[in-house]
Amino acid sequence: MSNVKKNELILTDWEIAEEYLLGINNDELVEEFLELFSSYPDSMADSKYVSMLNKFLKRINGKYICVEKLSVNEWDEIEWKFKYIG
Repeated sequence: MSNVKKNELILTDWEIAEEYLLGINNDELVEEFLELFSSYPDSMADSKYVSMLNKFLKRINGKYICVEKLSVNEWDEIEWKFKYIG
């Protein structure tokens, strides 16, 4: 996890799940979060990933929004950029 600016975070999906971050605070939500994109093709547009994640965060009353899907590493972990919205 790294701070970009005071109100921004860069996190991988596994950091979010393992540390119960961004309002994903129980095993049921972790599982739902990790399965969020599993049925979609890897070639899906990054903006679609961001939109789906933000819908999920809104549904769980998260205090952050995703502003960008940054990258995918060799272990298929997605790195995201988030902004605090309070």
